Amino acid sequence: MVTLKHLDFLLALLKEAPDHKQAGSIWNMLLSSYINREIIHGASKWLLSHGGKEVYSSSVAARLLDETSSHEIIEVSRRLLEQEVDFLLAKALLFRAPDHRTIDIAIEMINSQDPTFACLIAPALMKSGDRGANAVTEFLNEHCNSKRFNRVLTSFVYEAPELAAPLIREWVSKHPRSRDAERLLVDVLRQSPSQEYVNLLWTWCKTNSRKSDILDVLTIFSTKFPTPKDTVMYARNWLESNETHSLWTLVFFKAVDRSTLHEQIEIVKHWLHRLSEQEIDTAISIMLRASSTNGINEQSFWSELSKAFDNALISPEKKKRISEEYDKGESAHEPGSEYPLVRELATRDPKSVRAAKDWLTERRLEWRWTSLHEYRGEIIAALFAVSPDQFVLDEARSWLEKRPEHYFQALYERVNTLMIDTDDS
Repeated sequence: MVTLKHLDFLLALLKEAPDHKQAGSIWNMLLSSYINREIIHGASKWLLSHGGKEVYSSSVAARLLDETSSHEIIEVSRRLLEQEVDFLLAKALLFRAPDHRTIDIAIEMINSQDPTFACLIAPALMKSGDRGANAVTEFLNEHCNSKRFNRVLTSFVYEAPELAAPLIREWVSKHPRSRDAERLLVDVLRQSPSQEYVNLLWTWCKTNSRKSDILDVLTIFSTKFPTPKDTVMYARNWLESNETHSLWTLVFFKAVDRSTLHEQIEIVKHWLHRLSEQEIDTAISIMLRASSTNGINEQSFWSELSKAFDNALISPEKKKRISEEYDKGESAHEPGSEYPLVRELATRDPKSVRAAKDWLTERRLEWRWTSLHEYRGEIIAALFAVSPDQFVLDEARSWLEKRPEHYFQALYERVNTLMIDTDDS
């Protein structure tokens, strides 16, 4: 992990000794973990001076192409690709500047290398034009029965889900017990959800029962599609056996959300002894929202709850507050994320707010390509709901400066909207 102290030291070192034998390695590391103008400028200068002479030249060039359309960087990158087969550099060039020669090299690469490596460039080649698309289609048809073909399909889930969908169905049907089938279905559900994939993933879970199936059930619950009936029962049984699990609260709320009103009352009553007052309020908010969606009017909803729970639990003050929050669209205090700090922020506890802000400060230079970057965005979005101060605005602006990755583009849009709304107010 590159901290601020490390960053300042490394930039000073590179400034004083641009020809240091580790310079390429350092620029590569900085580009992979943190992006700003100083780093892009310094790495570009190094590449133009040392391109082709150092072992990290291709890697630095590939990362720079993600950030700049400089003609000089593109030309150096093309020369490097002629000298050395490098999938990441080929991918970056195909996205940034797919000329005829780069496409030729990429086609040669997917036809001559292990198919599992070809997945690194095939989606980019697919989008480079008709010639590239035809080459990829031939490649997919040739290798679609390979046991390791799932790795190729995974790369298409985000880049070309419409192309991957029929191939995924076929591959999963031929390898029903493979853990890779599960990963494929989870990925495609997140990127291109459909009822078919919900059913396929649940069928896989039942066929390959194991302890971590609850993560797949949560993936199913997160879609807008109806869930197979026995998924809720699976979640309820899981709650009984995993009271100390870190995901218990999240699974509880998701099970409530996906149940009928009668089942919801049953679940909440069963776990009443374990729930905090805030969690009870959250459960009731979820029940009210679900009832409204299912055509049950608010008066009937409160009437059913009054029959099931003590007056102390469903007091007139609480009913009024929850109804008002629902009318304003503020009832979704449900922890909708697997991230602990995000769940804690839903309680609006000042200690949780301080802990979240401390985390943002301490982990300011998180690795860009890992889930930590997504975690940071989720925390910022959650803070907007409970403490939209200048600190949160500044953190949001800084976070949004990083290049949005396709697999959490929606999160970027959500944070950007929250920031604009807060600025306007």
